[in-house]
This record gives sequence, C-alpha cells and structure tokens, in this order.
Amino acid sequence: SPKLEVFARFPDLRRIVYLAINRAIEEIIEPVVDRVVTIASTTTQKLTLKDFAMEPDENKLLHAAHCMVQSLASSLANVICKDPLRVSAINHLRNAVKELGPTIVGLGNVEMNLLDYSLQTAISENLDLACSVIEKVSTERAIGEVNEQLAPAVEARKAHREQQRISGQSQPYYDINLFSGRYPSALPDILRPQLGGIQPHQLAVYEEFLTRVP
Repeated sequence: SPKLEVFARFPDLRRIVYLAINRAIEEIIEPVVDRVVTIASTTTQKLTLKDFAMEPDENKLLHAAHCMVQSLASSLANVICKDPLRVSAINHLRNAVKELGPTIVGLGNVEMNLLDYSLQTAISENLDLACSVIEKVSTERAIGEVNEQLAPAVEARKAHREQQRISGQSQPYYDINLFSGRYPSALPDILRPQLGGIQPHQLAVYEEFLTRVP
C-alpha cells in the first residue's frame, strides 16, 4: 500500500516481506494441500458415483466431478490455510528482519512499532494472494486425484459401450454396486438416478459449483 511510507524509504523491505511469505507458503503448503485433496476428492467421488450411477457417458461424469472438486478444493484451501499462513508469515518476517535488517542502511533508526506495523500490514494485504497459490496447487492436485479415483468407473462405461457394440444389443448402463439398501429408492424423484443417464437439471447442480469458486 502506498500509505506504508516505510517501504518508500526502504525499498529493500519488499524483499523481506517476499521472503517471509514465500517461506510461509513452503512451510504449510504440503500438509494443507494433502488435507484439502483428500477431503475434496473423496467427497466428490462418492457423490458423483451415486448421482451418475445410470449415466453411460464418462465425459459427463468427469465434467461434473471436475466442477465439484475444483470448488471444494479452492474453498477448503482458502479456509484452512489463511490463519496458519498469517502466523507463519509473521514469524518468518520477524526472523527475516533480524537476519537482513542490519544490511539496510538507516532501518535501525525507524521506530520499532512503526516498522512492525508496516510489515505486518504488508503481510495482511498480500495474504489473499499467498492463499491463491495454495488454492491453485490444491485444485490441480484434487483434479488429478479424483481422476484416479474415478478411473474404474470410466473404464466400466467404456467396457459397457464396447460390449454393446460387439453384441449389437442396446442395454441401459447402470452401476449395480451402487444399488443396495435404501439408496436410491429413498430419494425423491427429482434426485433419483434415471435410466438413460443424468438429467440436465441434475447436471446443472454440479456446473453451479464453478460459479462459486472463490
């Protein structure tokens, strides 16, 4: 922010803020991404397999899964990483000031409270940008993970289509493994999987996820 005059007087402070944020990202990114990917991909897999139990087109299945997992991963990463990232960045900032501060001529004459306020404000102003890095990695990995989890379902649909071609018969596709107990008979008609595949209004629910990505 141009209101933080200390950065105009000491441009090298920008490097200290950069180092602090970069080190904070490196410190927390792996555990955050691992947690986010596990939750987002597993949730997406379980819901899409049920909703698409009678959908023969694997492309529709993957499209819906990608819409959902991107939204979940991005939102979860934003929520999970923000506070740990702020705390870590501030800690690294203080260490960086101790380490590099003496190399900046005149910085020692700045009132400590003013310096600390300016640096912490800079961290806060750039926190969303730092979070977006973790969100991007989380989203990319979540898509890859859900692709792996849905691979058997994709292959099952391809095998069914090939079997239909060879036999010359036309049988509707359905995943028999998902039809047990109260599911899906207990669902209302609007939500229940239908022979012939996913309905437009049902697919729209998944596509709506992309409009809610932070």
